[in-house]
This record gives sequence, structure tokens and C-alpha cells, in this order.
Amino acid sequence: MAQTNLHMGVRSKDELLLWIIKCVAIIAAINSVPPPVEDAGGNRVLWKHGDDNYKPWFSSSRNLGSHHQIRVHRNVMEWSEIIWFSEAMPKFSFISWLAVRNRLSRADRTRAPHILCISYSYTLWTDLVGCFLPRPSPDWNITMNTLLSPRRNKVDSYMLRLAFQRSIYSL
Repeated sequence: MAQTNLHMGVRSKDELLLWIIKCVAIIAAINSVPPPVEDAGGNRVLWKHGDDNYKPWFSSSRNLGSHHQIRVHRNVMEWSEIIWFSEAMPKFSFISWLAVRNRLSRADRTRAPHILCISYSYTLWTDLVGCFLPRPSPDWNITMNTLLSPRRNKVDSYMLRLAFQRSIYSL
């Protein structure tokens, strides 16, 4: 007797038997769930507001909102205040975020950590921040640490971060 494909890629009788056993188990699991009771009421949408706390309205509040209950929480990266701040321009922040995370397109990806080492970009960087930094560094890590330094007043800090983002965006 020639071997034929019995069902959905099953190549032998043993595989067919295992497939039938799995199907029977799935059907039994489905049948074990009781059907809805008409007296129980209709379906309704509930939003998660905490552990075992559901309410019929959506909340976007900082700690209790539905979004904060279902999202994956991660540690805040130290460079985030260089990228995300209220005075930043969204398009500059986004491109800078991609550069810091080394997620630029293939052509730019190899340049991201070395972006300030290129002659043109370093000249642009020194022209933009020369009045705020006496000796700007072309090194990515030194530049990031300099931008994170708490020694500057708010205006200078904003201007440096904006200049950093603008430099990356223009390259």
C-alpha cells in the first residue's frame, strides 16, 4: 500500500493518531465551557484600572490609567531627558531618539555613534554650541555625559539639547 498524505501534512498513522487525540482534547475543552445564560445580562466593556479592578470608563491618568496597566514598564534611560523634553521639536526628538538607540536606516546606522567625528558634523556642532561649551568633544559618550550634566541653568541646558537634536537631524 502506497503512503499518502492523510491529512494536513500528516505523514504516518502515528502522526494521524496524535492529531486526532489533540482534536478530541480541544473539542472537550470547548465543550467544558458552559454556554452563556440569558439571565446573566449582556456583554459590557470594562477597562482595567488596577489589579482586579475594572471600571466601565477609560482613564489615562498617570498611575491608574488603563494604558499604564497593560503596557510593559521599563527603566527610564538616562539619556531620555536629552531627547524628550517639553520644548523639543517632535521631528528632531524622533530622529535623535533613533540615533541614540542606533536605529537609523542602514546607511546612517554605522554613523550614529560616530556622527560628531565627521569633519562637517563636528564643525556644525562646534558652531552651534561654541558659546555654551568651551571645548565641545566629537566623542559620542562624552557629548551625552556633557548634555546630562546638571551644572547648567535651564535655558543653557535647553539650548544645548536643541542644538544636539538639530545637529543630528540636519545630518
